[in-house]
Amino acid sequence: MPCDREVTARLSKIRRGEGACRYCARYGFNLLNPAVVYVLHNPALGAVKVGITGGDERIGKYVRNGWTLLQAAGFATGAAAWAVEQAVLRHIRAELTLSHFLTAEQMGSQGGWTETFDAKLLPPDVLLQMVGQERNQMQFR
Repeated sequence: MPCDREVTARLSKIRRGEGACRYCARYGFNLLNPAVVYVLHNPALGAVKVGITGGDERIGKYVRNGWTLLQAAGFATGAAAWAVEQAVLRHIRAELTLSHFLTAEQMGSQGGWTETFDAKLLPPDVLLQMVGQERNQMQFR
C-alpha cells in the first residue's frame, strides 16, 4: 500500500477486497483525518455508548433516534481517537467484565450496538470520566 505500513488482515477480508491498510483504505473511518470520541446516553433504553467518528453526521443520526450527546472530544487524528476508544472498551470489557447491552436489532441502521452498555452498571458520568482519563493519558504517551 502507499504508506508502507505493515498490516495484518484476515484472509476472508482480503478475498472480499477489505484487507487494505487502515490508513490507506478508501472506505470507512479515516485514521489520518481529525475525529472525535463521543459518549451518548439513551435513558429510554437504559444504555450508554462510546464511539468514534470523523464527522457530525453519525452523531446526528443517534440524536435523531433518541440518544443524548454527552460529550464529543476532538482529536487531531482518527488514530488517536481510535486508540482512546479501544482503551476505554478494553477497560469496560476486561476489567469491569461488561458485555454489550443492546442488540443489532435494537440499534437498527445506526449500528454501533457492540459499544453499548447498561447505564445502571456503567453510569454516564463514569463513562465520561473513563474517556477523559484515557484522553489525558494519551497526551503523555
